[in-house]
Amino acid sequence: MTSSSFGSLIIKDQLLRSMPNVALALFLLHERSQSKWQPYIDILPNHFNTPLYFDYDQLNRLKPSAALCDVLTHIQRIARQYCYLHNLLKGQSSLSKLAENFSYDAYRWAVSVVSTRQNNILNDHGESQLSLIPVMDFLNHEYGQECIHYDMKLQQIECKTMKNIEKNEQIFIFYGKRTNAEYLIHNGFVPNQPNPYDTYLLKLVLSKTDKAYEEKSQLLQRYGLETSDKYLLFVDDELFNPAIFIFIKIFLMNLGKVVLKCFFSFIFRICFLLDDISNVLSKNMTMDEFFDIYALDKDNDVRTFLKTRIQLFIRSLNIASLKNNDLIDHLLISEHDILTKAFKKLELPH
Repeated sequence: MTSSSFGSLIIKDQLLRSMPNVALALFLLHERSQSKWQPYIDILPNHFNTPLYFDYDQLNRLKPSAALCDVLTHIQRIARQYCYLHNLLKGQSSLSKLAENFSYDAYRWAVSVVSTRQNNILNDHGESQLSLIPVMDFLNHEYGQECIHYDMKLQQIECKTMKNIEKNEQIFIFYGKRTNAEYLIHNGFVPNQPNPYDTYLLKLVLSKTDKAYEEKSQLLQRYGLETSDKYLLFVDDELFNPAIFIFIKIFLMNLGKVVLKCFFSFIFRICFLLDDISNVLSKNMTMDEFFDIYALDKDNDVRTFLKTRIQLFIRSLNIASLKNNDLIDHLLISEHDILTKAFKKLELPH
């Protein structure tokens, strides 16, 4: 088993060429027992807290989380990669030892090493290249500024600390702008500190049993929206994504219903708007025009629907029952915080 034969495999295989993280994980297993990097490889953790290592009870605790779907998708993706690579290696006689020792446990370990410790450096051609950097990859996360720089002239990684470091004091780096769900999936932890980049994925679905499903789906499509989609609620955002209100407005529409809308400004105005789908479909309004004409951020029906939906998600998290104080609990609590802030925004006078 040689590095040249492994390099040839990467060149030939489209998946390994297009997914450097997969290639790096496989290379780590290839190098594991015979590499000059063995002292480094030997001190890597044997087990990780990424969802790839979650048992049934842990996954079950994630049921109320908006991150569950992404977690399951990630696990499924890694399982598919394993099956693909298992079949690929069977036909590589020059990599027989790697094929013989290749198991799902080994692959999820390698994937977790790469996802929790990867960094980008520039190769000889000035192109970004995924890598593992011994020592640096043992630094823990703290919010702050991007502090890692690759010096092309000296061909070295430089890490600038965010503050003065005393002797025996731990050094932290900023892992990047990620949500708590992304930290959970890719890094195997959820920050204890408030995350200014955290979001909640609010899922909204138009049921196919809706009598006006076809008309509503056409209208959603016109504004670039899907009949089943996720909308981001940002932890510190003062405003909602207008697309949320547009989806809900279309969701609530009835065929042929006429609604009297009253708008108050400096002069009292009463506007009769045909609030039916056929009327809106016949007009070529932009998303901004649709939002403004219907004053969706002030529409009581829309706001009530969104408040009710958010309340349901808050209740499902049931944070009063949490008792493990682990990364799953931290994720659920952070989701609860975002939803609570969003609900309070909707409670404000409009």
